[in-house]
Amino acid sequence: MTCNSQTKLISSTLKKNGFMQTVNENKKIGRKERERLFKRREILLAAVDLFARNGFENTKLDDIAEASEFGKGTLYNYFHNKEEIYFASIKQIFDDYCEMHERILNNTETLKEYFEETTKSLIQYCVNNKSSFIMLVRFRTRIMDRQKLEGFNLLTGFYEQVNQMLTKRIKQAIKNNEIRKVDSESLILLYKSMIIPYLHLNFIANDNLEIDVEKETKFILSVLFNGILIK
Repeated sequence: MTCNSQTKLISSTLKKNGFMQTVNENKKIGRKERERLFKRREILLAAVDLFARNGFENTKLDDIAEASEFGKGTLYNYFHNKEEIYFASIKQIFDDYCEMHERILNNTETLKEYFEETTKSLIQYCVNNKSSFIMLVRFRTRIMDRQKLEGFNLLTGFYEQVNQMLTKRIKQAIKNNEIRKVDSESLILLYKSMIIPYLHLNFIANDNLEIDVEKETKFILSVLFNGILIK
């Protein structure tokens, strides 16, 4: 199943559970529908900032209403509760994450090219979407948040789809003698364990505003492929 198939499956489940669905913005839509999409997007943008700063538990609907500059009643026109807003926010981040990996896998030929483009894209995403990145880290590390989220198991399918695509690329790299024989699951885990905490600690926790994307990408890749020992 591709990421697109996974997205369709999630959209189907959202409909069954009463969640708001994203309208295809490529279609011609009227003024009222554009206004509805704008308000929904503004609510989610405000919610992401609050969830990133305060976490799921400490964010209230009143806070989201105030930050989005809409009345609380307006929120209920688009979402049933806080959990639905959180789900929609996380789903958008997962959509972006999955789409990025699928695009890079389709436009690179070697494993090194894949890691280079992925690393660069993740760093740039962190720079451009700080709150979304923090929310993703919170979601990955806080079990309490995930347990409260209906549909969590379905959303984690995004990670599984990305891992399946990357595993295929790793096995191909081994076959082509690009890299030595390694366990693909361990390599994927190592890479994620390197880049996500590194980005969080360096750019978020330390509030580093001076980020050289090319420099950071080269450093991470040099350690990943060459290590630090002089040979």
